[in-house]
Amino acid sequence: MKAEPIPADLARAEQLFRDRLGPCGDVIFRPLRIEGSTPVQAVLIYCRSVVEARVVHEQSLKAMLLRSDQGLSAVPPEPIPDNGESSSQPPGMPCPELTVQQGSAEILSGSLLLLVDGRSGALLFRILNTAGRGVTEPVVEGTVRGPREGFVEQIETNITLIRRRLPTAAFRLERQYLGERTHTEVALAYVDGIANPQVVRRVRQRLRKIRIDGILDSAYIEELIEDAPWSPFPTIVHTERPDRVAASLLEGQVALLTAGSPQVLLLPTTLMQFLISPEDYYERFPVGSLTRALRLLAAFLALTLPSFYVAITTFHHEMIPAQLFQAIASQREGVPWPAVMEAFLMEIAFELLREAGIRLPRPVGQAVSIIGGLVIGEAAIRARIASAGMIIVVATTGIASYAVPAYNLAIALRLIRFPLMLLASFLGLHGIVVGLLLLLIHLLGLHSFGVPYLSPVVPARPADWKDTVVRAPWWKMGRRPGTFGARDRRRMG
Repeated sequence: MKAEPIPADLARAEQLFRDRLGPCGDVIFRPLRIEGSTPVQAVLIYCRSVVEARVVHEQSLKAMLLRSDQGLSAVPPEPIPDNGESSSQPPGMPCPELTVQQGSAEILSGSLLLLVDGRSGALLFRILNTAGRGVTEPVVEGTVRGPREGFVEQIETNITLIRRRLPTAAFRLERQYLGERTHTEVALAYVDGIANPQVVRRVRQRLRKIRIDGILDSAYIEELIEDAPWSPFPTIVHTERPDRVAASLLEGQVALLTAGSPQVLLLPTTLMQFLISPEDYYERFPVGSLTRALRLLAAFLALTLPSFYVAITTFHHEMIPAQLFQAIASQREGVPWPAVMEAFLMEIAFELLREAGIRLPRPVGQAVSIIGGLVIGEAAIRARIASAGMIIVVATTGIASYAVPAYNLAIALRLIRFPLMLLASFLGLHGIVVGLLLLLIHLLGLHSFGVPYLSPVVPARPADWKDTVVRAPWWKMGRRPGTFGARDRRRMG
């Protein structure tokens, strides 16, 4: 649609906005008379669904009615006082080049627009919308030690949470609007002098290429700009913790904040980023290294444990101690199908319980998932549908998947688990090895905004291994990792 400037004729300008916004039903057109040396007619336009009427009457309207017509063409240094009290409403911003399309988007986003007779453009009042959820503790990324603040749906609040942790002039913020109908505000954040300019430029280019009618969450942007959309592995980290975003920006990464979403995207990223928790850096380095190693073990078990059970019980009996094999064989006596079918049934039942626990109301969700698992497991053993050993394997696999910090990586491991079980049922341990090799080849081919997915292991960066499987003490990490192409590598000293 061709951009149409706001004319100086008040009747014509009002009609243009009525034609565009009148059918909305919640857009208010309020005629005003601004007193001064020469009285001026004006029209105030706002969306009552977004802006509270109290804000309009108590703040913006007072300030505008007290301005003379001569003062409308300049921005005063501070709000005009009312009866000796200062108004908290910021002054209006003259926008002589504002178009009807831009003004309509501002109104629907929560701004007030004042059309003045005889002046082209408009006077724009951006109102800080305080409605919404307050800052609370992160729901998904909980920690024992560390900050308790989490992102919310208001983008300005999220920017404030990051700015408090990065009070530096090098912090850069680039805003734009995506979505032809939603006009969702998206902010690109990075630290100048640390972030790789090529990565920042690549992110800008991909954001400019987005053509969609609506952006309702950061997940839309993630899917539209990621490198490998067909891969089960995520190539962009999303987090709800401001401390993690601030730490990532200091490592050279870039953050994307989306209005209406409590999840901030971090890019580029590597596989190890999904296995790292912020708490690793809040505990002493031996504890952080141990818990990180446990998470790596948990990820491996979540991926391969059912496959190993199927392979060993089907093909490789000689690898099991005699007493253990007898116990497993006695448990499987009477089970009417092979181990792979048993594993598939139990895994599907566990996934259904997990999904039901998420979708049910929170007070009953955990109880249903726990009690349902106990009841179904006990009933399956008594009915000879599954063996006790398989129930133990499936439960251990589920616990291991819960230990993976990133939910999207845990989902990827759950998906890949089923093809591995099929390979194990046909080829035994050889099938598992073949599956893992194919998986490794796939991971070697993945990149995230130019950064290899398995970096710093492949390609090898020994200097960056201090913060991979284990976490070195802070006095040993005086330089930032070069994985993300940070310009300023000096961190300490």
